Amino acid sequence: MLQLCGLCQDFVAYLGSRVTPEQLAQSDVKLVIIGCGDWKVVKAYRELLETPFPVYADASMKSVSWDRLTGRLRS
Repeated sequence: MLQLCGLCQDFVAYLGSRVTPEQLAQSDVKLVIIGCGDWKVVKAYRELLETPFPVYADASMKSVSWDRLTGRLRS
């Protein structure tokens, strides 16, 4: 049985119900979802949530620079 974080599921489902890749492309924006779980569940996760966005996993979270992300939000 596939077990996923309920908050993550809700957030990804919400994004998919509000935004399409085509809408983002009009603004030259790409959305990539990076989860902190195991890469082995990514395919099932995408299928379960029917998200059109690319999903990656990085259990170490080394690929995410929180300082850089929050800095971009402020600018």
